[in-house]
Amino acid sequence: MRIPHVTIFGISLIALSIVTATTGHGRIAARNDITDNVLELTIQDEPRRTSSPASQHLARRCANSLCNRGIQQDLVSYTRGRSYTASISIGGQRFALIIDTGSTGTWVATTGFICYNSTRHVVPSSECRFGPLFNSAASTSFKYINQETEIGYAGGNFVRGHKAKDKLRIEGVMPQHSSNVIEQTITTVTEAYFHGDRVSSGLLGLAYPVVQALNREEEISDSFLYTLFQDRNIPPILSLALNRSTSSTPRAGGLLAFGGIPDIATNDDWVQTPIIPHASGIGVYNIEVDGFSIRPSSLNPMTLFTWEREDYGSSRQTMIIDSGATSTHLPPEVVEYVAKLFSPRAHYDHILKHYVVACNAEVPHFGIKIAGTTYRIPEEDLIIERREQRRRGQCSLKIVPSKDGVLVLGASWLKNVVVVFDMHNAAWTEGGSSNRDSSYLGYVSIASRKEY
Repeated sequence: MRIPHVTIFGISLIALSIVTATTGHGRIAARNDITDNVLELTIQDEPRRTSSPASQHLARRCANSLCNRGIQQDLVSYTRGRSYTASISIGGQRFALIIDTGSTGTWVATTGFICYNSTRHVVPSSECRFGPLFNSAASTSFKYINQETEIGYAGGNFVRGHKAKDKLRIEGVMPQHSSNVIEQTITTVTEAYFHGDRVSSGLLGLAYPVVQALNREEEISDSFLYTLFQDRNIPPILSLALNRSTSSTPRAGGLLAFGGIPDIATNDDWVQTPIIPHASGIGVYNIEVDGFSIRPSSLNPMTLFTWEREDYGSSRQTMIIDSGATSTHLPPEVVEYVAKLFSPRAHYDHILKHYVVACNAEVPHFGIKIAGTTYRIPEEDLIIERREQRRRGQCSLKIVPSKDGVLVLGASWLKNVVVVFDMHNAAWTEGGSSNRDSSYLGYVSIASRKEY
């Protein structure tokens, strides 16, 4: 197999020993999986974004000229609302990059890039709303690769540029050690139609390293996780605990951990479910859910009396865990049913393309059932007030109908759990090098967070 090109992350990651019971392929996260390789995330507001997740492109991912030109179009969630960023250095220059478990590649906007509007006319670069720009000339470790790349987003948004290699460092994880510097392939963006937040400069892709898992030798690897986990001192574990924004800590975005789990309070009731290969072959954390737990608010006896019960409790689905999606994307009939159980009812806004509801409405119980356990999305994450809706007292429902059959567990769900992506014994990892079952991708372990 041809070894794919990779690039380097100047990153300090010294993993603690992992000692947990193993049953078959799987492992259950435990307190002795705790690692110090933890990165604090920051919440950024994205008031102008109007696109829904680019998972809408899955069914037609190679139906356009991009694939014929050898240009990549990734699954990247691009949503209106808030994003979660990590502090990253590229070539010694520090940036805030959006973390995205739905995208493999890492990219950064560069000095002199061309910004377009929706009609593909050149506009001032400030209209793309990027943060600080990467200057490749100021990096002594920058290596240009003559390969063009384009990453498409829903709503026609895109970034375009060339591959490159440079030294990347995740800031603030551990004291730096030269032996832990990783060379990582990135995309340097030279053209874009994008609505940023004026803080983030690009994206850190944390999707499953599917190129290596599926032995697609013709593709160049952009996977940061694949590069990172070649270090035998770092167990192939990625953990995520997103925070909701609060008045006291409006920017505290939660924790991202490599090689173990963060030391964060949970109910210690862990469940485990396998990562399932996606039919499209893309690198996503795809899992099976048992169904949905839905019932009216017990505060409203009239709603309980008129409740038309629908049984979605055993509605098995596969869903993608995607940190880049602010909403959770569900079957349209499920979202419509939940909307009816608000009092007063939520209604669909055809301009905003999601359900809106009175902010003081009585909110039904909604949860997602995984491996026999229900993970509830509480009221504070199920509905969120928008600035433009504030005068009208309206909130947006943060479960939305999927328009293409692709279901997504987004930030509205992730803010209430700790999720551990455990890739031990997957065929592409050191421990799985002799594993003949190439379809085995690993497990996801989940625990509910204690209230915060």
